[in-house]
Amino acid sequence: MVRYLRLLVGLFLFAGLIYFSISLGIKIFNEVPSHEEDFYTPLLGTIIFAFTFLFFILWNRMNKL
Repeated sequence: MVRYLRLLVGLFLFAGLIYFSISLGIKIFNEVPSHEEDFYTPLLGTIIFAFTFLFFILWNRMNKL
């Protein structure tokens, strides 16, 4: 059970990183002036990535106790 949860958290972490990279790449290479919504796309990816990373660290600490 714990193994599957770690795998799931790892997948979320990987998905957040991929989402952030793609959205940041689109933002950088898009020459057209963007709307406000385009600014929040990489921000959302960063938040997802950070929270899954923190959850992964806390989960590992909990299992060591």
